[in-house]
Amino acid sequence: MTELEKYKKAFSVACELLNGDCLFGIDAETISKEMVEKNGIVSCFQYEEYILSNLEKLTGEEEYN
Repeated sequence: MTELEKYKKAFSVACELLNGDCLFGIDAETISKEMVEKNGIVSCFQYEEYILSNLEKLTGEEEYN
């Protein structure tokens, strides 16, 4: 997957989370709680990093790899 394809998929995931969707047991609140526990704060960069590093999990592709 190219970087552009990866970012397009990550953007789609971010939009779904913004709309309040729960993706394979993970929602925006779950991500926020995890970031606060880990770093004490929540930032846009952390959301981007989380989504990109967990892209397969958030899109269900993890089950097939």
